[in-house]
Amino acid sequence: AYTMAAHVWCEPMFQLGASQFAIANHPAPAIVAPVRPELTVEETEQEIRIHSLNGELTFSKVNGTVSKWKASGRDVMASGPQVGFWHPLVDNHAQEYDSLWKDNFIDVMQTSTRKVSWKQDGNAVVVTVSQRIAPPVRAFGMRVELVYTVLPSGRVDLKVSGEPYGDYSDIIPRIGISFEVPGCDRAVEWYGHGPGENYPDSLRANPVGHYRTTVDDMFTPYVMPQDCANREGTRWVALRSSHGDGLVVTRPSDAASNPFSFSAWPYSCEAIDNAKHVYDLVPGETVTVNINDQLLGLGSNSWGSEVLDSYRTRFESFSFEVSLRPLTSADLAQALAPIKEA
Repeated sequence: AYTMAAHVWCEPMFQLGASQFAIANHPAPAIVAPVRPELTVEETEQEIRIHSLNGELTFSKVNGTVSKWKASGRDVMASGPQVGFWHPLVDNHAQEYDSLWKDNFIDVMQTSTRKVSWKQDGNAVVVTVSQRIAPPVRAFGMRVELVYTVLPSGRVDLKVSGEPYGDYSDIIPRIGISFEVPGCDRAVEWYGHGPGENYPDSLRANPVGHYRTTVDDMFTPYVMPQDCANREGTRWVALRSSHGDGLVVTRPSDAASNPFSFSAWPYSCEAIDNAKHVYDLVPGETVTVNINDQLLGLGSNSWGSEVLDSYRTRFESFSFEVSLRPLTSADLAQALAPIKEA
């Protein structure tokens, strides 16, 4: 809906409102995956190295993370995926922090890797990582399993699941994974809610579309640094360098009915949490990427009401999947839809 005439508060054709409904799925970028020779695996006391024709993926048997991922001669990741339940504290959640999270050490939960194993599954290699994530001096936590399916095409499907133990089942900030990509991968393109920052309970002003921006422009410079840059309803997101290579994240299937949210920062979570003012933040050498399967709504508890129950994330059983694919400069060359600049 638009105004037909000028008013003291707007020009003609000023948008008053909009609505959306789905008529078709918008697929993830079509990436041609040529047939590759079989993967080869080299295992040492501390590592599992998976070699393909154009790259290498290395897992640490000590901490269960991806310690190296190279494709076409470049680093795909600077540090591998880690399951997380925390994000930088937002002003609206200060009361939850004081009453729940601080005494239960939700912000300093520690990961203990219990087992790392691998097996051949047809042409794929499956790496399974078992971990326990828990706060210090508390008798509760989450038993987590990460199952990486590495395909000859270079794609990695990751299934993450968790089972809680102990007596804590209250709200937490998020359930998701975080990893780092090289600092040159600062171009961000996604299909989901945008162009601006949005959360589960504050996304109606950001329609679903195909957008692109940069990591630096996504960051919201709040006076008190806190969690920011989230985009809901994401079907796929790509982070690329100026040359066009990088990484794309999507669901393995059914992305339209099972979207995720993401954020990307030029800083680490710890740096944002520790900063008292924007000028305290110094960009790092890598980009932090957060993929959230569940995210606590913002609410308005800094001045009003708590997060509605329908937008709460709890410390309960969970399971989700994502696909990670290296990109080359040619992979996203085709136009998928009209691009809106964020």
